[in-house]
Amino acid sequence: MISLLASIDPQWFLLDVLIFSVALVVLGVLIYKIARPNLERTPYGFEKVSTEGFAIYDLYGAGMVVALFSLGVITPFFPPSENSQKSPEVLSEMAQCFLITVSWLVQFIIPSAALLFVLAFRLNIIKAFGLTNFNEGRAAFYIIIGSVLSILTLVLLNLFGFESLINSIFDKAPEQAAVKMFKEAKSPLILGLMGIGAIIMAPIFEEIIFRGFLYTSTKKHTGPIFAMISSALLFAVVHNAAQNLLPLFCIGVILALVYELSGSLWTCIAVHAIFNLVNVIMMTPS
Repeated sequence: MISLLASIDPQWFLLDVLIFSVALVVLGVLIYKIARPNLERTPYGFEKVSTEGFAIYDLYGAGMVVALFSLGVITPFFPPSENSQKSPEVLSEMAQCFLITVSWLVQFIIPSAALLFVLAFRLNIIKAFGLTNFNEGRAAFYIIIGSVLSILTLVLLNLFGFESLINSIFDKAPEQAAVKMFKEAKSPLILGLMGIGAIIMAPIFEEIIFRGFLYTSTKKHTGPIFAMISSALLFAVVHNAAQNLLPLFCIGVILALVYELSGSLWTCIAVHAIFNLVNVIMMTPS
């Protein structure tokens, strides 16, 4: 069975999961919209994230940003030009730092700022994301629980040989581009810059996009359970690494659950940052 699956291209697998995830969200929203006149959604007892003021176009906006993230999954299907096949010149340290900074702007800062700008016309952003609900004791509890669950998920998957299984299925699936770049980087400046991106930039802006907008707006039109599953699936697949799909899906569910239970985006930003910090420490060359 494994030898039969080994011929599957991991990029095709990721594209299939991406298409399935998008179709899942669209169908879920449509079904809820059609059934809504006869079936009102019953809130669950653990819900603390308010969807008041969020509209369907917030889901459209989040979808457009996720589409930007999804370019990493789609671009390998476009054949490279003759010029791009030539061996590239090694970039200088400053040029690499410049490219990393530009990637932050394009992938994180500008999309998040655009979403927040549109939302600010209708809502108080601080209140909408529960940033004022930061009770120190409650936040600390959920940050500890969320961080332990996230790291424990990785440990258990490694113990059960999940990564080895995926590599055997896909004949050593390629690593996520950012992870590969971090492992190959030799400059302390580049390592530091990428560390800042992983521990500070990604947790803040990915949580704004995936939990703040995608999860909340999907929840508005479906429900928390469906929103957790669909947003976590999209969060996992856009990282563009087949071997990380299940771990990141589990982390996405944990982050959405932490958001719901705590009612504050700060808590899942903190959990995300701790999770990434542990991974950065594990990857840092000795």
